[in-house]
Amino acid sequence: MRVLIVEDEVRLAETLRDLLELAMSIQAKRRQAEKHNRRLGMVDERYGRQAERLLFGELAAALDLPYDQVPAFLFARKAANA
Repeated sequence: MRVLIVEDEVRLAETLRDLLELAMSIQAKRRQAEKHNRRLGMVDERYGRQAERLLFGELAAALDLPYDQVPAFLFARKAANA
């Protein structure tokens, strides 16, 4: 039974890593588009929102935070580590 739980945790960690990479790459594309006074494409916008929603939901559950406080928490952690 413990092996299944560990496998699920590893699979979840890989999924979260993938979501984080996707969200970060779309954020980079958004910054690049804004730099050139352009908008991000509809597909990137949609997948970016979906990735953030899933990632923030998982982090909210793991950190026992309300969903809407996750972005502020991440920015605070990033600022503290910079």
